[in-house]
Amino acid sequence: MIDFHCHLDLYQSPLDVADESQRRGVGVLSVTTTPSAWSGTERLAEGRSAIRTAIGFHPQLAGQRKHELPLFDRYLESTPFVGEVGLDGSPECRPFWDDQLEVFNHVLQACNSDDEKVISIHSRRAAEDVLDYLYRFEQVKSPVLHWFSGSLSQLERAIARRC
Repeated sequence: MIDFHCHLDLYQSPLDVADESQRRGVGVLSVTTTPSAWSGTERLAEGRSAIRTAIGFHPQLAGQRKHELPLFDRYLESTPFVGEVGLDGSPECRPFWDDQLEVFNHVLQACNSDDEKVISIHSRRAAEDVLDYLYRFEQVKSPVLHWFSGSLSQLERAIARRC
């Protein structure tokens, strides 16, 4: 079994959860919410073959943390996994929509290469916009839509894009 989207670092006792996952043989993709969380979260995987860490930039934090984009770029080469990234169109996140677009565009541009990255993408109330971006960055080879709640036609678009 694999938990492909786990905020391991946000648990009350992340080391205990990491140890238990390893003991049970449960694979974990430990996603981060900000580039500054990368180092500490990556340490949770040390000595645990079942855990991999993704560099992330959660859309809900894009407005507060977009100054961390250079840090994202620095850590990106350290992992084949990216997440959690994306867009969030919920009412509480709309005030910083432009920041979300800037960060998501930057992330996809950084991942739009021959160096394949598996990307866990948040798309709550933003499926159409996320898909539009994924079609612009066609070299992004392994997009995984997390929190996908789009329409049937958006689902068909996502499947056609190989999400």
